[in-house]
Amino acid sequence: MEKIVVTLLMLGLCTALIQAAVTVNSVVVAQRPGTKLVDISYNVSGGGYYTTAIVSLSVLSNGTHTVNTTNVTGDIGPVPVGSNKSIVWDAGADWNGIVAQDIFFRVTAEGDATAY
Repeated sequence: MEKIVVTLLMLGLCTALIQAAVTVNSVVVAQRPGTKLVDISYNVSGGGYYTTAIVSLSVLSNGTHTVNTTNVTGDIGPVPVGSNKSIVWDAGADWNGIVAQDIFFRVTAEGDATAY
């Protein structure tokens, strides 16, 4: 009987963690006038369980070509859950001299399982 109770408690905990997904919203992207710096602001929520999220940035050119984003600073990597987060991408350092019309930015976050 004890094994069944423990199993049910673990199942309930796993279900609660799955339902409490980390989400990114309110993403705004703007290039600083006269520079090759791109400002990205966003919010990240943890569904009540996570206090930290692992945030990453993807940039796509023409919807298919992944752009190198190694010159990035700000709220990226392990980030406390909350509002008013910001990332600065130095497009001039990563992608100098390239011109494209369709650029897509994706900010994603995963819950940091060690931080709940």
